Amino acid sequence: NLPSVVKTGCGRDFSMAVDSEGVIYSFGHPEYGCLGNGTDGKSLERAGKFTYEFVKTPTPVDTSAFPDVNFVDVACGAQHTIAMDKDGRLYSWGFGAYGRLGLKTNKD
Repeated sequence: NLPSVVKTGCGRDFSMAVDSEGVIYSFGHPEYGCLGNGTDGKSLERAGKFTYEFVKTPTPVDTSAFPDVNFVDVACGAQHTIAMDKDGRLYSWGFGAYGRLGLKTNKD
């Protein structure tokens, strides 16, 4: 059996879900890294034309840099995500313009 989904969040073209075991999943449009999978999914189709590899099934967010993290909440803006773990720590990823990720930088 799969764990139950306990929280969800929706961005402009992507969605997030947290399960009862603290795993966070993402799916949809990967632009600006909003899925938290380490890529923006962009590839060059031809000169001046980019395409994106959409994630069509819920896929765990890459948390390998944070072993044993257990998420309890998630919220999304149009192109970014903020997630909170069981200890109240916040994690953010996606479109970083205007300081929306809280990282003192405008980087994605």
